[in-house]
Amino acid sequence: MNLILEGALAAGIVTTEMTTQRLNLTASLRRRARICEICGSEGHDDDVRFCKDFGASMPAGGQQ
Repeated sequence: MNLILEGALAAGIVTTEMTTQRLNLTASLRRRARICEICGSEGHDDDVRFCKDFGASMPAGGQQ
């Protein structure tokens, strides 16, 4: 019985880690996709309203 529980626990840990990695990658790719149309600065978060370097307005909703 212990082997079954240990296997289930290990599978849960691996699944959780894989999900965390995927979410982190998705967020990272989204940040890189946000580019200031004025100065070309990259790496903006999805919810920003202004360029972190230039101060220009960013398109609403994380769109380019």
